[in-house]
Amino acid sequence: MKLKPILTAGVIALITGHAQAGGWQALTKPVNLIVEGEQDGSRNYLVVNSANNPDGCTGSVPYLRIYGNTPKGRYLMATALSAIASGMSIGPLLQGCDDWGRPILGGMWTN
Repeated sequence: MKLKPILTAGVIALITGHAQAGGWQALTKPVNLIVEGEQDGSRNYLVVNSANNPDGCTGSVPYLRIYGNTPKGRYLMATALSAIASGMSIGPLLQGCDDWGRPILGGMWTN
């Protein structure tokens, strides 16, 4: 019966849609890049003028976590510094909350 796979797909879509509410956010201005004292370089934060909180993070929301100990994190930090230096806005991709309750920056676009 074809109805069962369609219903199953619909239920899965509903469940995964609520698992994480993050995603691409409205443009905001990056203000500062904080490099914390973690030995492995994993705790860095991009401070922005304003940020949405789609995942209900409990920490300081304008601080967006960047894992600087990964190739993607280093690329995000370079892009963030370029945006700060040039006065450009960014559209952040938020993906959950870190262990300090702050949003995780998973990507960004500049404008």
